[in-house]
Amino acid sequence: MRKREVYTREITTCYLRSLKHTPHIADRLKSALPVIVNVAEMPEEERTQALDFISGVAYAIDGSYDQVGDNTFLFVPGSVILLDDD
Repeated sequence: MRKREVYTREITTCYLRSLKHTPHIADRLKSALPVIVNVAEMPEEERTQALDFISGVAYAIDGSYDQVGDNTFLFVPGSVILLDDD
């Protein structure tokens, strides 16, 4: 199967406050768009659930993610490659 080339000039930043907003992030990822997610304003008990859900979506679409700050994560679809500085 050939991967389609996607050129993205758009990155969405989402400040999650509750689990009900996680499907919006999943939809962005499924549309091949990177998303920066900040979970600092979420109740602590919901943070893990939200990150598990979003990382599962990223995995399902051959994407990946990385923590880029305190409570802040970058999720990308498979068409975007995250490079490590190290």
